Amino acid sequence: MLAKGHEVIGFDKVEPSVRLADFRRGDFTSEAEAISGLRGATAVCHLGGIGDVYLAERDPALAFRSNAFGTMVVCNAAAQLGTDNLLYASTWEVYGKPERSLVDETHPCNPETPYSVSKLAGELLARSAGMDGQLKTTVLRLGTAYGPFMRSSAVISRFIASAIRGESLVVYGSGAQYRQFTHARDIGRAFLQALGCHPDETIYNIAADEQVTIRGLA
Repeated sequence: MLAKGHEVIGFDKVEPSVRLADFRRGDFTSEAEAISGLRGATAVCHLGGIGDVYLAERDPALAFRSNAFGTMVVCNAAAQLGTDNLLYASTWEVYGKPERSLVDETHPCNPETPYSVSKLAGELLARSAGMDGQLKTTVLRLGTAYGPFMRSSAVISRFIASAIRGESLVVYGSGAQYRQFTHARDIGRAFLQALGCHPDETIYNIAADEQVTIRGLA
């Protein structure tokens, strides 16, 4: 977005890896801090929350406070400030175990983990916030993201770290489970495109076509 000439405001508890001219430190689950953090923005790309599946498993309450309640706070703040639109980063995992080979946006949602349930709850809150027409909301269901600065707990990070140390790679189960790894740069492009259009649909899958098994990744 910076490369395309947009003015980007960062709002987070920790400073981003990319230096921004306008960074505001705050907690988006606080209404007052969210209003302060979003003031002056014409659009909001909401990627805040608990994205670590393992952390959500250990602390579901934290995941729901961040991913569901926090999303409601952000939507309310954006609506109060007269923000034009809000893009919500949801997850491909809201579909659960696929019921058919083509998992498009009409596929039923059957989330199976605290993480995916909390993200679907946030998604529903974001969509309901856009129903009155005051705030335009779009949901992007992301594939498993990878790229620079990814979490050390992510499977790609763990495999690389183990390989560098000369340790065996640990694969849980049969390893036949797959992910549709989607690079952060492609996700960034998707947000940029969603900002620049006004589609009739409100939900889009943003995931690579290729299905990579964990065994294959190893």
